[in-house]
Amino acid sequence: MFRVSKLVDESFNVQMEEGTRFYPMLHYHPDIQLTLILEGRGTRFIGNSIEPFREGELYLVGSNVPHVFKTAERPGSDPVARSLSVYFRPDVLGERFLRLPETRHLSRLLSEASRGIAVGQPAPARLAEQFLQIRMLSGFERLQQLLQVLHAISVSGNYRIISDLSYDRPMKDADNRRISGVFDYVFHHYAGTITLQQAASIANMSVTAFCRYFRLHTRHTFTDFVNRTRIGQAMRLLNETDHSVSEIGYQCGYNNIPYFNREFRKIAGTTPLKFRRKFREEARSGTS
Repeated sequence: MFRVSKLVDESFNVQMEEGTRFYPMLHYHPDIQLTLILEGRGTRFIGNSIEPFREGELYLVGSNVPHVFKTAERPGSDPVARSLSVYFRPDVLGERFLRLPETRHLSRLLSEASRGIAVGQPAPARLAEQFLQIRMLSGFERLQQLLQVLHAISVSGNYRIISDLSYDRPMKDADNRRISGVFDYVFHHYAGTITLQQAASIANMSVTAFCRYFRLHTRHTFTDFVNRTRIGQAMRLLNETDHSVSEIGYQCGYNNIPYFNREFRKIAGTTPLKFRRKFREEARSGTS
C-alpha cells in the first residue's frame, strides 16, 4: 500500500519519483498531493475522471482522493516515468491562516482539490520552474516557495477541476485492492475482449454484487469505466501517432467504428479528428 513518508523536521514531503512506471495501484492518502510529470505518458485516474496524461502536466490531488497514473507501454523500448511531488496535510497551513483575507484564495483552491485539479496542461513554464525549485530549498524558504506556487495556480485561473465528485472518506484497504485488481485487468486488456464476468471473478463476487460494488466505489458503471479507459487511450494515440481514426478505434478495442466515434464524442465532447486537430494547433502555438 502506498504510504507518504513521515518527516520529523519538515512540515511537508518533497519526493522525486524515477523509474519505468509510476506507482501502479489505485491509492489515496490523507496528504494533499501536487505532482509535476517530468517524463512519462499514459492514462490517469483521479476521482471519477479518466484521461491521458503526459510530461509537463501539473496536478493537485486532494486528501483521500483515489488516484493512479498508469504508465503506457512504449513499443520497442522500456517506458520512462519521472515526476516531482509535494505532499502536505490539509492542516499544515493552519485553519486560522487560511481564513485570512490574504489567503482565502488558497483555502478555496485546496477545497477544490477534493475533486482533483489539472493545471494548464501543460503547466506554464515559469510555474513549472517555480515548482522544481522547491526541491533545492529547505526550511522557511521551501515553505515560502510552496505558498508561491499555490498562489500562482490560484490567481492564474489557468486550471480545471477534473472529477465530477469530491472525496473526503478513504476506501478501506481491502476495497482498494479489489478495485485496483479490476483496474489492472481493464488497463492491460483494453485493446481486446473485456468481460463483466471476468471482472467480477477478479473481485471474487457475483456479477450482480460486483456491478453494485463497482459503481459505489468508482461512481461509474463497469461498462462506462471500460469505455472511458479505452477513449483515454484513444486520446493519447491521437496525440502521439498519425494512425487513422479507424486504426486507433481498433487498437483501443472497438470493432465498430461508428460506435467508437459516438463514445468518443460523448466522453471527449468532440470528434476524434477535431480532438487531434485542436491538440496539434495548440502544440504549434506553444499553449499545449
